[in-house]
Amino acid sequence: MSGDTRCDILFIEDDSDDIFLFKRAFQRSRIPCDVHVVNSVEEAEAYLTGAGAYADREKFPVPDVIVTDLAFRGESGLEFLNWLHYEVHLQNTNRIEVISQRPSCSQPPREQNFQHGGHRAHGDS
Repeated sequence: MSGDTRCDILFIEDDSDDIFLFKRAFQRSRIPCDVHVVNSVEEAEAYLTGAGAYADREKFPVPDVIVTDLAFRGESGLEFLNWLHYEVHLQNTNRIEVISQRPSCSQPPREQNFQHGGHRAHGDS
């Protein structure tokens, strides 16, 4: 990226320490990206469809990159990836890169990540 070009990252994370570290890493890297954080799959779906509080696309733009954990409290990151893959309103936004993380203690097969629409998988052993 050069000049005034910025990217928008949607970070889906429910752990406040991980959110702090992720945002801090971007601040220190000086990579020109705005990090938007949601704490659940439900919030991510609302953000991406522009529902409710996320209707203002100036404030909550469609992201260039989504970074998500595959293990949420009570929710499945794989279900989210599947929803994202088939969401009618987002089918024409193939430009969204999805990067997923898996906790080492709960490793679904890597292929499952890709079958559900993930582009990158981190945490592979």
